Amino acid sequence: MSSVGDSLLDEMIAHFHYPPERIVEHAGKLSIFCRYFIDVNLSLSAYQMNRYRAFIERLEAEKQTSVVKQRVKRKDLHSQLQEHPFFSTVSLLPDVSQQYTETQDTHLLYVLLAHLCSARGFNDYASCLQFYNAFLKVDSSECCRFDELKAQGISIQFALDSTLSEVRHELLGVAFKNGNKRLDKAARYFQPPQQRRVDLATLRKNSIIDTANRHTLAEDRVDGADIALVQTTNQAGEEIGCFTQVTPHLERTQSQRKRAYKAQQSTISNALRKHELALPFSFPSATVGELRTALEYISQSFVSGELEDVDAKLASILLRLMLKILTLSDVDAFYLQNVSARSSSRKRADAHDMKVLRYDFDRARKHIFAQLILPATLIDTSLPDADYLYEESRKSLKLTLPRPIGSLLNIVLRNKSNSTERNDAALSQVLPVDEKDYRRFINHALNETGLKKRGVTRRALETIFFQFAREQTPETFLNFLKNQSTVQSHYINVTNKELETTLLTAWDNFVGNVGIRVAEKDTHENKSNSRFSDFADNERQGSVRSIKDDALTLLYEQLINTLSQQIDDRAIVDAFNNVALYCYMRIATNVALRPVLKPFPAHHHFDKRKGLLSVRDKRVHHKDERRLIVLNDALCQLLCATSRLCDELSARLAIKRPPALVMLLSVDETGTFRWEHLSKTRVDAQIKTLIYDEVSSQAFRHVAANAFLNASLNDFSQTALNGFMNHSRSGAGLLSNYSLFDIHHITAQQRKRMQLDGEQITANDACVLDLINRLGSVL
Repeated sequence: MSSVGDSLLDEMIAHFHYPPERIVEHAGKLSIFCRYFIDVNLSLSAYQMNRYRAFIERLEAEKQTSVVKQRVKRKDLHSQLQEHPFFSTVSLLPDVSQQYTETQDTHLLYVLLAHLCSARGFNDYASCLQFYNAFLKVDSSECCRFDELKAQGISIQFALDSTLSEVRHELLGVAFKNGNKRLDKAARYFQPPQQRRVDLATLRKNSIIDTANRHTLAEDRVDGADIALVQTTNQAGEEIGCFTQVTPHLERTQSQRKRAYKAQQSTISNALRKHELALPFSFPSATVGELRTALEYISQSFVSGELEDVDAKLASILLRLMLKILTLSDVDAFYLQNVSARSSSRKRADAHDMKVLRYDFDRARKHIFAQLILPATLIDTSLPDADYLYEESRKSLKLTLPRPIGSLLNIVLRNKSNSTERNDAALSQVLPVDEKDYRRFINHALNETGLKKRGVTRRALETIFFQFAREQTPETFLNFLKNQSTVQSHYINVTNKELETTLLTAWDNFVGNVGIRVAEKDTHENKSNSRFSDFADNERQGSVRSIKDDALTLLYEQLINTLSQQIDDRAIVDAFNNVALYCYMRIATNVALRPVLKPFPAHHHFDKRKGLLSVRDKRVHHKDERRLIVLNDALCQLLCATSRLCDELSARLAIKRPPALVMLLSVDETGTFRWEHLSKTRVDAQIKTLIYDEVSSQAFRHVAANAFLNASLNDFSQTALNGFMNHSRSGAGLLSNYSLFDIHHITAQQRKRMQLDGEQITANDACVLDLINRLGSVL
């Protein structure tokens, strides 16, 4: 049993979901349970029965050397209840060697538990909880008594000879006869789990659909319906889940919609996966070559940069097309504003939910300065209490109208002889071509060029820029243009200057690849001479839950000062907890740890030589989903030093080694030491001991996201950012079955893109490592 390489041991540990180090402790109990499990489980194969018997022989050998522990209480198993429910239940079972309980009654509990596990398995927390409430919670008045079971005829022999349904029926009879609600609940688990029927009305009312923020991840159109993959988040930026939204074009009955959805479900799933993988020849958008073909048919003069040959009507069509390509929005929703006009009313144009097109004429050169004002509040976010510690966010975004759209706007506006017609008016009132004529013209161009036969639609032309820039431009930046949000909108906070520069660079790259020649005199030229002065470049857009750099520096400084004082005062436990907090903060602000219940894993999930860490992250697709973390040398050194300090402290206090790499140490009223994970609640409480204001540990993930983005802007990769944040869509994650990346490639790329530690952070690390050595010498 003590051999680590024993295949039978490994098999049974995995089978029972048992902690490896505790199976010897329960050798006697497991031996009895396995005997009864073989008797009551009629679905076991001959091979499985032989494996159980071999396991019983090993248990019998170990039973002679195992030490029976004193009976534990449920509160002592708090950290194991959900992760190892069967182990927790066996721990609470009375031992047959104990004198205070009758042997027959104890064996009956083992038989009932064997029936329960044959129906629900060994990792069903709900069934184990109800079993405890009904049979093991002896201090409760509703705990089932053995005389009640015997009065109903439930004995060991009856339980062994009866089927699962017969045992369930008799237990329900006992519960009904004695009015025992807990036994009634437990008895209903003595059957295989059933597939739940989902009430769509209840689901829509109480599920992920009815949340604060919806982020459209992908869209597709099929015959008769619009399909969208929607991800939802709450006001704190925490991800709730995903659902597929189907909007039919025609009125159908509910049964018709259900049948259509079931028929298209696999097709939709594959289409969305291909959209995320961006496979060649599966683009939902046109290529730059196809767009150039369409533009050359519409106006060869526009492509060659000879805009003086483009008339107002053609410029209106091209302006609609280019604005749609840039913003994916309804052009008629834009509101025109002449900043130089005396009669200009900014009251309406300053509304934060409006899209404004501001312009200023350069009459000397017959040029125009133009600027887009777009809504920047894309998500519903609750403001933090200590908002002065967090970055602000302007509700509107300023973006210089990129070339050559400004020249097209210049042609259209100068065609209007009356200046009042082009000020304080909707753009649709100025353009000589309405939306209906525009669509008719574009569809005609697609037919004439043969693009329609190749599957190129008007929508494919309008979405080309976002398909072109989706990998090299941050998704959150592009979302400002199309007024949509994603999960990463909760994390990114940048200056207006950085955002504008990145978007204009992406657009210029796009225009250059299409082959559109741009005149030297265009929108970017001499924009400082215009009257657009009510926006500052250092104003910020994005998340309002991103902590300021100064606040984080202050928090580090306060933590180190407090830690040094605690070591001087020989406050060992408090000092150690602040060391663990510093380690958590440094790693969380560098690798974007989620504030989960157990952020740090067990020791065997850390490879210090390669600098890799595997942590339990959000559980979306699988209950044991794990995330790969890439650490730099400084973080590895800090994590190793803190972990060693944990081991030294556990040895000094004569307590068990912490199950995770880094944990906090708490002391109850009786002076008992207990290890605790750095959960969000514990971290927030530990921070509050350092500063009076509340700082959420969620902000550390924001810091890491912004640092990674800023460090990689010159060589940006959206795939790398998604992998860094552990964001995946439609099952197309960075290390999914469809991925072409391996761990070595991802490790090298992430280290290359991670922000280098500054001088202050390096000095902080050196100081804390020295304090760790001092604390270790005190121990």
